[in-house]
Amino acid sequence: MDVLRLIFPLFIIIFVGYLLRKTGFAREGFVDELNRLVYFIGLPAMLFTESSRIDLNALTGGAAAIAFPLVVAVTTLIGLAATLPLPFHQRGPVVQAGFRGNLAYIGLPIVSTTLGPAALGTITIIIAAGIVIHTLLSILVLSLLKPDGDSIHPLVHIRRTLTNPLLIAIALGLLFAAARWSLPEVLARPVELLARMSLPLILLVLGLSLSFSELRRNLSGAALASVIKLAIMPAVAWGVMTWFFASSPLVVETVVLMAAMPTAVATQTFARAFDADSSVSASSVSLTTLLAVVTVPALVVVLGL
Repeated sequence: MDVLRLIFPLFIIIFVGYLLRKTGFAREGFVDELNRLVYFIGLPAMLFTESSRIDLNALTGGAAAIAFPLVVAVTTLIGLAATLPLPFHQRGPVVQAGFRGNLAYIGLPIVSTTLGPAALGTITIIIAAGIVIHTLLSILVLSLLKPDGDSIHPLVHIRRTLTNPLLIAIALGLLFAAARWSLPEVLARPVELLARMSLPLILLVLGLSLSFSELRRNLSGAALASVIKLAIMPAVAWGVMTWFFASSPLVVETVVLMAAMPTAVATQTFARAFDADSSVSASSVSLTTLLAVVTVPALVVVLGL
């Protein structure tokens, strides 16, 4: 129960962000600017700081680099089958919402708070692997299930993935860890301060991004995406880690919890890029985030943490 007392305050900060937008305190354009600050500065600083401190010789979460993409792939196949009864224009966004989790904005703070610093190495590996597999499968699914219309060429998305500031920050951090380098104190201190700043801002940005205005119209699709994302995907993760990978309990718990995170806001961006129904994606993000207030703590209890 001590862990639950640590988790709930994180969701409260998300709710505060939602209230800031709902009450009009956060003016138009504020959300985008704050998100840019977090995405290009705060979060990369946090990921670089944490990944550069990893003891690669003692790292036990290497299997997550293979296991997590496998979990995502299996969940995608389940989503493709489960969405067959839905209208065609909703299938792509719902499948994507079912496998693409919010690993950095919610997964990093919640799972690191729940499992402690020992899980940070595995979390970092999962975020890096997730950026790649999420992008590739989003392109594949939204291309296959794309309504008529133009879309951004897949190679553009792949190029953006390779230049993703989060992926670059993790790669640089791992390079520093492998070479046993460290930043000069004059740089290390500001980077660490930026990393500390990013946690509450990450949660506020997520809350500011939530919108329930079109949920009623998209309820069936968002509900199905929620079942896939919050129930089926963590179950798949547990099965994959239990049956195929001989990993420590900490690694298993990390993969399962990261798989249980709600849908990422980036699903809306990809849906718009492929002329899919981005309102379904937005509704799925909001509903899965709302339900995660219950499902994530419940999973923590089930795992006995």
